[in-house]
Amino acid sequence: MSESDQWLYKALGDWSSQLGPPRQAVDTNKLYEDYNQGLGTLLESLAQHFFGVLRPKVNLRLAKVRSGGPASAFAWVEHVGQVSRSGVLDARFAQITFTIYIRINSPNMLFADRVIFAFAHELSHIVMYTLGKIEHNEKEVDLLTMFFGFAEVRMNTKVVKRVQPPWVLESGLLSTIWKQFSAWLPHHEEVIMPLGYMTTHETVEALSFIKQLRTRPR
Repeated sequence: MSESDQWLYKALGDWSSQLGPPRQAVDTNKLYEDYNQGLGTLLESLAQHFFGVLRPKVNLRLAKVRSGGPASAFAWVEHVGQVSRSGVLDARFAQITFTIYIRINSPNMLFADRVIFAFAHELSHIVMYTLGKIEHNEKEVDLLTMFFGFAEVRMNTKVVKRVQPPWVLESGLLSTIWKQFSAWLPHHEEVIMPLGYMTTHETVEALSFIKQLRTRPR
């Protein structure tokens, strides 16, 4: 175990103590069916998966937007009401309204896997609050998403980024041409990486440890 990976082993160990072993891989076929039924159906199905018997205590809204929010975000979550370090057991938790926003004019909307993982990631933010963990970062949220059965989804859902070849200038005619016709022009590369904020190395390490934790006797 490298020093840089210790945070993920500690977090997975802590969650296993609090929540039981990591969840088995989700049934993606069922989630694809929910996706085809609509975003509301998909979000509610995922909320049931993440919160289980605590679902009635989580006030959740879906907002489909075309603008607003963080500039580069496909989805994000906001809440009205004060979260507490005592988590979901605090009586005030049921008074908090969480809204998950999704940018419906994003190209990501064309890919079911990306929509599913985006919702799962935002729901994991809310799970952090149910645990009383107010301060958390995006890598921890990605890891918690994997803990809840989305480890394989995260590994298999890729982001493809087209990289400009060295002869393309940052501005000017060549750059304009490349941006419009890059799919057909020669000598360009594609960088393929898992969705989210964790590195590929961290994702592989986390998946390996999650598989071990799933099979450990309680």
